[in-house]
Amino acid sequence: MGFAIFAAVALGLSAGAVWWGVGNAASGAPSYRPTTRYDTLEAVEVEWEIAPGLTYKAWTYNGTIPGPQIEAIAGDTVVVTLVNKLDTIVSLHVHGLGYAITSDGSYESGAYAMPGESYTYTFTSDRRAIGTWMYHDHVARSEAMEDEMGAIEGDEEMFMNSIEGIEKGLYGAIIVRAPEERRVDRDYVLFMDEYMPEYTNLTPPAGTEMEMYAGFNGKTWPDNPTLDAYVGETVRFRLISIGTESHTFHLHGHKWFDADTYRWVDTKQVGPFETYTFEVVAGENGPGEWLYHCHDLMHLMEGMEGMFVVEAS
Repeated sequence: MGFAIFAAVALGLSAGAVWWGVGNAASGAPSYRPTTRYDTLEAVEVEWEIAPGLTYKAWTYNGTIPGPQIEAIAGDTVVVTLVNKLDTIVSLHVHGLGYAITSDGSYESGAYAMPGESYTYTFTSDRRAIGTWMYHDHVARSEAMEDEMGAIEGDEEMFMNSIEGIEKGLYGAIIVRAPEERRVDRDYVLFMDEYMPEYTNLTPPAGTEMEMYAGFNGKTWPDNPTLDAYVGETVRFRLISIGTESHTFHLHGHKWFDADTYRWVDTKQVGPFETYTFEVVAGENGPGEWLYHCHDLMHLMEGMEGMFVVEAS
């Protein structure tokens, strides 16, 4: 049931319209009864297009970047079976939730799937897990990268703490909601990432000198996600920095209250593997096509910009 919620949120539909069955003591509704949620992730290689004519051989969960969004309500148990269809070992490591060492996803723990095999992970959530988190691979590495780094056959150390799987696309979001969570009209997740040439082997278009690209949700300009809303709607943004660099997210024409600084802001820096969530009232300065982007000018030039389209209600 939780993954039907993801489908609606990914399409920009109202989170309130799909998040049903949650008890709220204040309203007199029955209290929420935790459940166990199951899902399957397949690690597969696909030809991934980050912009028209710009593709690379990506490693993905279920053929998309980011992978499927995992949803839970605080108190739930999440069971994920990882099926490995890659030629390297692959794993699943989560942030924010509880797990035993057998679900850690690191090489040292042995919690990974060999090529052609599967591995099942169990994660728990309590109120400390409420929020926006990420999951990602922790071990995958190509033979080419092993050779480049000087690995020798049987050198297990070279498999530890690999970021190649992440850089090639093995990541996704986990959202843990409070049973009493306030509904919003739109709920968007934006991964911020750089596409490093040593991992993607991206070839710049003829006549350009681009060496690196950056963007949102596995894309770059002009294919970054277009986010939609109507004037007056409450829109939640969940930012996840999945790359190795910090990003300064800026949304034109809108401000939000930043709990970290107790100020109203329109810009926020998010460090590597950090998350940040905020809400705005869409169209506070009227309808229009409002730009969102990284305010690091190099990242902006590398394609990290998209549009927040607000229409009159």
